[in-house]
Amino acid sequence: MKMLERKTPDNYGKGDWVVRSSSLATLGRTDEANASVRETLKRYPDLTVEGMVNEFSLSKTERGRFIETMPLAGFPACAKADALAELAKPVRLPECEAEEAKPLGQP
Repeated sequence: MKMLERKTPDNYGKGDWVVRSSSLATLGRTDEANASVRETLKRYPDLTVEGMVNEFSLSKTERGRFIETMPLAGFPACAKADALAELAKPVRLPECEAEEAKPLGQP
């Protein structure tokens, strides 16, 4: 969070918005986290946990941290199939794989 305090939201990249939102949620600052998530999704409407953890530059530790904290902040979990189609071995969340395996029309 300290690093982000030196930046302004106008200078944030996608990762900065995710870290900010997730950090606020982890700290229990729910209203601020919700506002940050709304702003993030306004700027990056297709952003999901799966999409973020498949960013090529993330380490295994960073992926794990995003998988743990992004849902706390309220980011959508599952990426659309076309968002992951070009990846040879995309990281999938269990709840997204289960949802994908359901026949159409099944709750």
